[in-house]
Amino acid sequence: MREWLVARGLDAARIVVEPEARSTYENARHCADLIAGQGVRRVTLVTERYHILRSRLLLTRALAARRLRVEVRISAAPDHLGFFERITRCFKELKKLAWDLWSP
Repeated sequence: MREWLVARGLDAARIVVEPEARSTYENARHCADLIAGQGVRRVTLVTERYHILRSRLLLTRALAARRLRVEVRISAAPDHLGFFERITRCFKELKKLAWDLWSP
C-alpha cells in the first residue's frame, strides 16, 4: 500500500504503516496507539473498497476507546478483483462486520 501511495504523489514521510497486526481488529488497535503517540487530528485510512466499512468502524472504536478525537478520512485503494471475488469478499466482510457490531 505504501508504494501505491508514493507512486501517486504522497510524501513517504507522511505515511505511517502498522506492520505487526495479524487482523483488522489488531491493526485498528495498533494504529490507534500510533496515532495517540503522534498527536494528530486527522488521518486517512487507505484500504480496499470491500474493506472500508469494517476498517473504519474498528479504527473509530479504537480511537474512541483511547479518548482520541481524530477525524478519519477514507481513501479506497484499487483491489483488482473480479466481479465474483469482489462480491464474495463483500459478503465475508458483512459477516465480520455483524460480529464486530455485536461484540464488546
